[in-house]
Amino acid sequence: MRYEIKTFIIFFTLLITNTGNAQYDKNIVSLKKLNTHDTLFVKYNSQGCYHHCSYSFVFYSDNGLFVSMSELIGLMAVLKDNRLQRESGFKTTFKLSPNEIRNIEELLRYYSHNKEDGCTTVDSIFVQYKHKNQIIKNYTVVDASCEINRKENLVSFYDFMSDAKKRFSK
Repeated sequence: MRYEIKTFIIFFTLLITNTGNAQYDKNIVSLKKLNTHDTLFVKYNSQGCYHHCSYSFVFYSDNGLFVSMSELIGLMAVLKDNRLQRESGFKTTFKLSPNEIRNIEELLRYYSHNKEDGCTTVDSIFVQYKHKNQIIKNYTVVDASCEINRKENLVSFYDFMSDAKKRFSK
């Protein structure tokens, strides 16, 4: 009898765990599957001891995949002439490379599986998928695990924005 109860508990736990992961995977909207009238809006906000930044990204398809990105808030605790360096107002639109598409999809997949934890940096991501201006899906993810900083092959939204600023700033 004890063996059957243990087996049931293990089975039930695995069932719940696998179902939960499958449910998170359903939240992921693939950039590669965006059609001409589809948009994927991502608002990224990160706040920690030494930074606060907020970015918006609008991904869309028009003979290729494009992104319109805007820096809403950029405050980094970097002293420049004895003042905090503040960045804001950066905006650009460009066609995504296959590598950038893969990186963003990996990032969305990462955030779909992560949970809150005990870190002073908190990332919140709001994702909204629209077809012909009709909302099909939206969800919010909060990540306070600081795990993204330990993922070597993962490009964060902060890094994505920083790379774009280097490429497109005048």
